[in-house]
Amino acid sequence: MNSLFALIPIAFVLSLDNLQSSIGLGTTQPPWRRIVQAALVFSACDALAPLIGVWAGNVLGEYIGDAAEYAGAAALGAYALYLVVHSMRTQETKE
Repeated sequence: MNSLFALIPIAFVLSLDNLQSSIGLGTTQPPWRRIVQAALVFSACDALAPLIGVWAGNVLGEYIGDAAEYAGAAALGAYALYLVVHSMRTQETKE
């Protein structure tokens, strides 16, 4: 049960991009049917992405073997570094 509580803040932060997209969609004053469609599509994507990611991670982990934990950590670290560098470059071009 403790692991479920650890996932809640992560899930909340990851859902913020959908919130931002929905705010943008809301500015167009869509009908309720479109709002429900967007909610269903966003929910389906948010549900499928972790399932596919965990499955792919398991497959790659079995293929890589003992080094899988280190490869996964390195991949996450590299992606985080990419995001930081990209953010810094984007901010520089806006100024």
